[in-house]
Amino acid sequence: LPKMPDSGGEELLKWHIDCLRVQHESIPDALSGKRIDTREDCVPIAISGKDAEGRPLEGVRDASGLAAWLQGLRGEGALITAEPAAGKTWLLSQVIVRCLESARVPILIKVEQLQTRWAEVAKRDDWPSANLELTCRAPQYSAILRSCIAEHRALLLVDGLDEAGALRAEIEKGVAGLVASGQTLLCTSRPAGLDEALFGNFHKLQLSRLSDAQQGGFLTKRLGEARASGLRPYLREKVPVDEMQRRVTSNPLMLSMVASIAELRAGIEMPTTTAELYEVAADLLLSRAGKPSDAAQALLQATFFEAHVEQQRVITEKHLQTAAARLGSGAINEL
Repeated sequence: LPKMPDSGGEELLKWHIDCLRVQHESIPDALSGKRIDTREDCVPIAISGKDAEGRPLEGVRDASGLAAWLQGLRGEGALITAEPAAGKTWLLSQVIVRCLESARVPILIKVEQLQTRWAEVAKRDDWPSANLELTCRAPQYSAILRSCIAEHRALLLVDGLDEAGALRAEIEKGVAGLVASGQTLLCTSRPAGLDEALFGNFHKLQLSRLSDAQQGGFLTKRLGEARASGLRPYLREKVPVDEMQRRVTSNPLMLSMVASIAELRAGIEMPTTTAELYEVAADLLLSRAGKPSDAAQALLQATFFEAHVEQQRVITEKHLQTAAARLGSGAINEL
């Protein structure tokens, strides 16, 4: 990241924008580690929705249209819902890079991190400002962003309401209440378990499944015409389907995984079941850090399970130690 300036004011606000640009103009591919340009190379994500009065949002069809539409909101909230791995977080990065030169200052709040400090920030009426005081690197940095919130110049982007674990009801209430204080915000969530009544006055948007044409276009852009052409029979005949009999590649994450596997395993037959697809993806991901032993993989799996039981998205030392004690494993040092 660029070095933080010593002075405050507009220079510090420019530094905030520069940091957002570095963080969001490209996204690392999970399997290959390759940086993917947010504007040009991400899987295209289609959006549909209605405003708070139930009228169709005609101009909001993609990230560019969404970013432009958000600039016109004043003290309003928008809620995007989509199934797991449908591209919600990718979409927010695309929105951020398209809003960097606008009058509104993007401030990203990841709920998976917010829930770890919610007990402290919820004591304040202005919990977003309290959260900034805890997370910003310097008091002057916190101050400039808090002033943007106080002056209603901020665009609050709240990512992953469903990642709040046991605190979901409290955090959803806190986020929904921001509109009453005049803030403009966009939040994302999986639809399952969402208290829709809290967001009755929000604009409602959804992310759509990828069409066959979108899938083919992305693979051609990512892999080139020759490799994409070779994958077309696989997409038509062998790609796994979900419980609704839809191709799993209509999901952005799964399509990106298939593209990465095709890049990394040229000449090797592609997976034909969802379980095999995940297994190959996990093996490729683990190989980037050196193939761990069977004991380390078992401990890693058990650590994830401990976090899952506690409804936590952030993996901690406690989860690791508890898993190791339960397994009687000595693979902690290797992990």
